[in-house]
Amino acid sequence: IWSRQGLLSSYNLTSIKKHGKVIVDATFANLVWSPNEKYILYVAEKEKKTIKTYFDSTVNDSNDKNSCGDDDGTTLNKLDKFIAEETWGEREPIHQPVLAILEIDTGAVRILDTPSNVSPGQAIWSRDSSGIVYVGWNNEPWRLGVIYCSNRRNSLYYIPLDESKCEHLTDGSRTIYSPRFNPQGTKLVYLSYLYGGPHHSCAALIQMDWTSDRKCAALIETVSKPNGSGFCGIYSMDLPKRCWSSDGNKLYFHTVGRIYQDIYEVNTINRKLSCITKDNERGSWSVLDVHNNILVASYASPTIANRLMIAAVPPSADHTLTSLNWTDFGNAVSLGIAALKDFLIFGIVETTSSDGRITWEVITLTASDNTSINEFDVIFCKPEGVTQLPLIVVPHGGPHSAFFSYYYIYYHCFCKLGYAVLQVNYRGSSGYGQDGIDSLLGNVGTVDVADVKLAVDHILANKNVDSQNLYIFGGSHGGFLGTHMIGQFPVQTPTLICLGEEDARVPPYQGREFYRALKARGIETSIGIGKELHLYYYTKTCLTGV
Repeated sequence: IWSRQGLLSSYNLTSIKKHGKVIVDATFANLVWSPNEKYILYVAEKEKKTIKTYFDSTVNDSNDKNSCGDDDGTTLNKLDKFIAEETWGEREPIHQPVLAILEIDTGAVRILDTPSNVSPGQAIWSRDSSGIVYVGWNNEPWRLGVIYCSNRRNSLYYIPLDESKCEHLTDGSRTIYSPRFNPQGTKLVYLSYLYGGPHHSCAALIQMDWTSDRKCAALIETVSKPNGSGFCGIYSMDLPKRCWSSDGNKLYFHTVGRIYQDIYEVNTINRKLSCITKDNERGSWSVLDVHNNILVASYASPTIANRLMIAAVPPSADHTLTSLNWTDFGNAVSLGIAALKDFLIFGIVETTSSDGRITWEVITLTASDNTSINEFDVIFCKPEGVTQLPLIVVPHGGPHSAFFSYYYIYYHCFCKLGYAVLQVNYRGSSGYGQDGIDSLLGNVGTVDVADVKLAVDHILANKNVDSQNLYIFGGSHGGFLGTHMIGQFPVQTPTLICLGEEDARVPPYQGREFYRALKARGIETSIGIGKELHLYYYTKTCLTGV
């Protein structure tokens, strides 16, 4: 624990031996100060008892052939050491999380008594520090991977600090993510998704009255099909940790709508929704922090790396916003804005404002298969001044995710190397309403493949690219579509397959079988195998709390 003056305290959580490793996975983890600053709440693995087998020389099995005693007197079955444990999917395996509270003054840690049939995570304090709200994922009938999957059954719970009674706040009919209290502690909001069905859906934003009967009401409903307002629904799986105006009546979040990601304000009194970035430069806007009516955000586009932006939010509760007056953070620092002292900024990377040697455009295409959902978008990026460009086609993973107008370093580098890049949001992508997501169910391998093919044909017919120099590049569902493209439209395509040896989502033996099938057909093929998990998103990380 640090102050502005230096290190205040340090606690070795491993030596306390109250739990296993501290969990830093983004789905479950949190590191939260209590509002009264007496406690720190975090998530860890449940402590595992050491189980000794018949082969351990220290076991005295003269009286009991099936069990052994632990130091605390607990009887453990010797064979339990060999029982397989389910996990919640990729990254570092998570078996059974628990909620832990560190008392600052004494250094003591205690584990909260949460229901044994759930795995708790995303825990936050009530504003009076008297209790904790958390999300609990159902352990039964089995644990399934939760990364990128908002459809795994869970519920919202409240447990008082005295552990008198754990309160079940939701009925489990929909899944819950990202609970957030307003500064006054009178309102609790969270994201709510469909249980079952697609791995990720359009969310509803729910508000719970925390002052009386815990009554819930939707601030924003799930959007089935976008109308002319431009708002296509909420597709993020988390809200900013600080997302409220100072008066506790306005909430800020970002979400993708077709190709563009924008920041929205919702008035929790009259439920008025306003886009506050639509009149600014189009691209990808993300809320980073909101404090004392100062909003810090990032802006990027396919040719502009992340740029830190800042704006003041009007204080009145009944104002009407169409946009804010955004200032580049570098300029804000030079102006000496006093409010910036309340933000913890770890580093600012200076980047050029724009790369004029690379251009990008959004193209909307219409499929001719007479379905109710027939539009989709692509992003086409290319270097300037080059003719007969080789083309790299990139369908995204998911499948229920999306490309949006963001700075993807891979694709920017491809353009720098002289390639044009085509990013395809095939039907079923996020950002087009729940009907758009549902349209892919039962049509995987047909509709998405047809959309990628239509996009390629359009670019070949209308852009200055080399039809004899085409590539397809993708991971996860994008890799699946790459295999379909070279299979459904057979060509002698040299292929590089990259596999994660510890991938639990796409077993690597499938890739090996595909490699052998290509080799048997005389196609030039290489395979790369690493120790990685699914894709390349796993990184060592740390948690911070201010």
